[in-house]
Amino acid sequence: MSDRMRDPRSVLKLLVLLALTIGLVVLQPVAADRSSAAWLLVPPLALAFNFAVSGWIVLLSKVLRIRPPTPDCGISSGELRLYEALGVRVFKRFLRSGWYGSIWGPALGKSAKAASLEVLAADMRSAEIAHAIAFALVCLFSLFVLTTGRWSAAFWLVLCNILINAYPVMLQRYNRHRIFKALD
Repeated sequence: MSDRMRDPRSVLKLLVLLALTIGLVVLQPVAADRSSAAWLLVPPLALAFNFAVSGWIVLLSKVLRIRPPTPDCGISSGELRLYEALGVRVFKRFLRSGWYGSIWGPALGKSAKAASLEVLAADMRSAEIAHAIAFALVCLFSLFVLTTGRWSAAFWLVLCNILINAYPVMLQRYNRHRIFKALD
């Protein structure tokens, strides 16, 4: 067993991911029933679906050890201002606070050396790519759901996709810019 899997947080993340996936498989037929009160399940299922897609992509990228190159950050000041206007700092505070931060948030120290900053930047790039792939996949699935006439389900899928995948992409880019600035 690898050191990473001995970490209780990693085991908890894997168990949550498996539970979400099994729950989606079990509840999907119920949620597809238009004649009952299944519409109450749509928001939590959309949330669970987004977490499951993101989780499996991140897990696969770690298992396959996909390490994309970390090129120059290349983020314009206009892009940074856009992220700030969209509330990326508020999102960052949410991720690092409370129960969510203790389970899913990164354990970052206050001080970091240049070598660890470069590793952190590479990890952020991997997370950015994983969330971008998940965002694209959920958008495609949302379009499919929309073609079936399930407007409410498509709306909730897109809303959750923005929170679970689009904001993390923005946050990774925002933070990597800060790292590259610190390394210069």
